[in-house]
Amino acid sequence: MAARALDRPVLLPPVTRRIGRLKLLTAVVLVGFLGVVLLLFAFLVARADARYEQERVDRLLERRVAAGQDAVRVDDDGRADVAELARRPELAGGYPQLYVVEVAADGGGARVALEPAAPTWPDVDVVDAAVEAVAHSETVASATTARRGGASGPAERLSVLAAPVPGAGEAGGGTMAAVVAVATRTPGEANHGRLLGYMWWSAALMVACVLGVAVLLSRGRWWLADQVLARHEAFLRDTAHELRGPVSSLRAVAQAGLAGAEPPERALERVAAIVRGTDELVEDLLTLSRMQTGQEPLQAAPVRLDELVTALVRARADEPPVALAVEPTTVVANAELVRRAVGNLLDNAVRHGRACDPTAAVTVTVAGGRVEVADAGPGLEPQILPDLVDRSGNGHRTTGARLGLTLTRRVAHVHGGELRAANRPGGGAVFTLELPAGDR
Repeated sequence: MAARALDRPVLLPPVTRRIGRLKLLTAVVLVGFLGVVLLLFAFLVARADARYEQERVDRLLERRVAAGQDAVRVDDDGRADVAELARRPELAGGYPQLYVVEVAADGGGARVALEPAAPTWPDVDVVDAAVEAVAHSETVASATTARRGGASGPAERLSVLAAPVPGAGEAGGGTMAAVVAVATRTPGEANHGRLLGYMWWSAALMVACVLGVAVLLSRGRWWLADQVLARHEAFLRDTAHELRGPVSSLRAVAQAGLAGAEPPERALERVAAIVRGTDELVEDLLTLSRMQTGQEPLQAAPVRLDELVTALVRARADEPPVALAVEPTTVVANAELVRRAVGNLLDNAVRHGRACDPTAAVTVTVAGGRVEVADAGPGLEPQILPDLVDRSGNGHRTTGARLGLTLTRRVAHVHGGELRAANRPGGGAVFTLELPAGDR
């Protein structure tokens, strides 16, 4: 039977399952969005680099062709005068490589009048580009493939730009000329290919990193939801725990009254006392709920802490009275919340510090933004001291004590303070509510 029970699947609460699905959805959406952004960025960078490389080669060709047009003339016998071009080594032997082609106006043919002394691509066809430029009287750009150094060299992609020489037809008696510049595109394309590879690999690596970050962020993003859910569940547990005592007491008093074990008047007095205590308990629960959920803003103002605690102690009917030692001190706080927190500490000290001896001393000290409530009771068990003022703590305190300490701790935290618990050297427990002192 036990083995069969262990084989059954564990069913998580619906809220927990929903939060788990939201965590996964958050990670997927974040990774998808950032992945698309990274891929789009890589695509745009690749496009921009390709365009930049093409424009760089085009500008080189245009400058070289323009310089060649200025240096070439057609003489009276119909030949292209390339002497000035040949005398300028930066044009004749520079890069991009420059060619001058004579084209017969009647379509009878074309010949290369000038070529580089050591052409890098000897097989490149520049004549067709020159003929087309002369025929249309405009600059013509084209692309071709040729082998570096001849038939045995590696093939390279080339950009060719051809432009007619202005006025060549009139001066040459029907002969025209064109300047042709040739530049390679292969190094730029190779660099572009390497950039593409780096970009895609980088994008893939970044997507992988984003995946890890998204998982961490989604867990961190929903950590608050987990904490809220945990606090909600703890609040429900505390509420049930704290209300169980008054309900049990009401049930016992009602049964005793119905059975005639005590007079009805006495039973009603006990019921009224339990209801008053329960009303205070419910008020504490509502206050704690509002503070934890942030439904009401905390209105803080300068408060004379010594006067507040003095009025609270003197309004009590404790016998013997609570001993009081105060120094003038001002804190910026919500007076009602501080009053409720100090009242909880006083109730706790009187109830448990005088449980064995009704005449045991209870002392309240106010100084420097601190309210110290000390009793002479049995003290606190050492093993529960670290967790006593936390929601998960237990301690020797009974109904209402843990809720009161939780509320007091929360009041201290929202004011930027702290609640501490310790045992007194001479016996008894001491709780210290510390609030930031100041008058601003």
